Amino acid sequence: MLRYIRIRLLAMIPVLIGMSILVFVMMRLIPGDAAVVFLGTKPTPEAVAAFRHKAGLDKPIYIQYFDWIGRLARGDLGMSLTTGTDIRTELTNRLPITLELTLLAILIAVVIAVPLGVVAALRHNTAVDLGLTSLGMVGLSLPNFWLGTMLVLFFSVKEQWFPPGGFISFTDDPVGNLKSMALPAISLGVVSASVIMRMTRSSMLEVVRQDYVRTARAKGLTNALITRRHLLKNALIPVITVAGMEVGYIFGGAFLIEAVFYLPGIATYALLAVNQRDYPVLQTVVLLVTFVFMLINLGVDVLYTFLDPRLRIQ
Repeated sequence: MLRYIRIRLLAMIPVLIGMSILVFVMMRLIPGDAAVVFLGTKPTPEAVAAFRHKAGLDKPIYIQYFDWIGRLARGDLGMSLTTGTDIRTELTNRLPITLELTLLAILIAVVIAVPLGVVAALRHNTAVDLGLTSLGMVGLSLPNFWLGTMLVLFFSVKEQWFPPGGFISFTDDPVGNLKSMALPAISLGVVSASVIMRMTRSSMLEVVRQDYVRTARAKGLTNALITRRHLLKNALIPVITVAGMEVGYIFGGAFLIEAVFYLPGIATYALLAVNQRDYPVLQTVVLLVTFVFMLINLGVDVLYTFLDPRLRIQ
């Protein structure tokens, strides 16, 4: 297992290098100039030249890339072009917020999706199955930013149960922290729950037709025991695959939700960097999201071995 993990980690290196080249080039193709954005609408040519020289933007593009990737290899994430703040410090402060949002969202999704998917499969071709499947389709069709806006209008503006936005640290106020993260997590979790529920239902329907399930029923085992010991455990592998992908999508796709709820996470940081043409910030954030996504995929593959001993033997 350790050898497999080492190989997977080494395989991430060329992917990260390729992504670094892609994001570096794409950033330079975005219309606009960081110097003009920083200095205002009518900067003098001297001021623009001084800013570009200070930021290293007057160097050939390949020199800029090797300078940046060399600093990354040494653990130096650099400084923001527009604010002059240390990128490492900003990410250290903002990353826990996005991670908390991601974990809460996937927790909500799994808690909702797995039981409903199991019920839909066990009540196959009934009104319950049809209703839950239709509910899942509705969830898939809802844009998360629209759902977030509706939740704010009802639960924050009308009922005033939750704050409409902002972030409260868990160490300062645990209850306030959960209240501030509840609506954003629900906005992301509901859409992911629809995907996971449909996969849970499909996987359960595949397993329920297997011979060992009929044998278990012939032995007189109760439906609850068969579901827990035989059906759900064997149906979880594709569900975990989808859930792992959803974790990556939530982590990398929280941009709109963080903007709707004014959460100071890395997604908000990246959006601000796009508007300000802050190349080092956006390049670092994209690489970080890519690395986290690959780590999640690795974690899912490792988790397979605990659910299916046959994979462990292979």
